Amino acid sequence: MPARAGAGPPGDGELQAAMRKHDIVVQPDGAGPFPAVILLHGCGGPTGREKLWAERLRDWGYLSLRVNSFAARGLRRVCGGGILSAEERVPDVLAALAYLQTRPDVDPRRIAVIGWSHGGGATLATLGHAPEEPVEGFRAAIAFYPYCRRIPPWRTKTPTLILIGEADDWTPSIPCQALTDRQRRAGFDVTQVTYPGAHHGFDNPQLGPDKHRVSDALGGRGATMQYNPTAAEDSLVRVREFLAKHLKD
Repeated sequence: MPARAGAGPPGDGELQAAMRKHDIVVQPDGAGPFPAVILLHGCGGPTGREKLWAERLRDWGYLSLRVNSFAARGLRRVCGGGILSAEERVPDVLAALAYLQTRPDVDPRRIAVIGWSHGGGATLATLGHAPEEPVEGFRAAIAFYPYCRRIPPWRTKTPTLILIGEADDWTPSIPCQALTDRQRRAGFDVTQVTYPGAHHGFDNPQLGPDKHRVSDALGGRGATMQYNPTAAEDSLVRVREFLAKHLKD
């Protein structure tokens, strides 16, 4: 699916340079170099969810880079589909990786990526283009409720964690389980955690306890979002342990 007219091709150097102007970097106290995590927003654009996670990562000792894939493209929202695909964000992720590897406050051999929803799909799509050796690319990849259909096989050895709700009617868990099983059979380190009764956005406390209907999701068919404190707390523990295992010295 093409990006908005006039935005330039997704891999265009001018576009990627423009995107750097919208980066938000949050780092722990001290001089570093720090392990780093790239954060990829969902189809609704940057939200307080990524800000919350950036603050957590800072407290855990990681530098984070929140990538805005929309501002330089003149986009605000792509939840209805047909505007910008997750695959088209792969150059954004790889450009962010290359940028972090040049920063003196980042350890270039300890970089991870986390994406949510549309950003989760971009995370998985990027694995098909990332260096096979994690120390040269991503030491860890985490995808919250990604869209898993049509994600091609990847060869990178990056350990990957998928966190998704069993009741998700936007990005269903079954295709993700099929993807996970496929990659595991091929010998790759992929783990999926499926939370019973959890919907899309389960880790976002800003949603509150009530269900929210997203009317433009799935081309106007709509989908449900809801915070799930049990799933959120478990995902928090798993993400912290997963990053510590793969990024800490």
